[in-house]
Amino acid sequence: MKVHQIKIDFNVTEQIKRFVYVYILEAESLYLIDSGVYGSETKIMDYLDSIGRNTSEIKGVFLTHAHPDHIGSAAWFREHSGCKIYASEGERLWIEDIDLQFKERPIPNFYNLAGKSSKVDFVV
Repeated sequence: MKVHQIKIDFNVTEQIKRFVYVYILEAESLYLIDSGVYGSETKIMDYLDSIGRNTSEIKGVFLTHAHPDHIGSAAWFREHSGCKIYASEGERLWIEDIDLQFKERPIPNFYNLAGKSSKVDFVV
């Protein structure tokens, strides 16, 4: 197995710049650890292409926690690869209902970072 690290730069606001890492576990199939902010899928797909792999090979996304910079592209990968989403029970509600997360923890630019809600297939 090989582990790849992708740094995703993003802006919370124009003045607040941040980054997050997405990890790809590469073996016969691919798995992501976190998915970056919404829009990260392009950078991840470009990276997969550079190593001779593609989105259809992604079998699962493991979400470490429900912050927008970690869950933003999860729904996109689920829709485009058919992969499963894994998360902890304590984070499940905020992943499956980002409106609830925004209500309980509003941050600037939330919806542009978080994308949309994603069904959790397996609780770990």
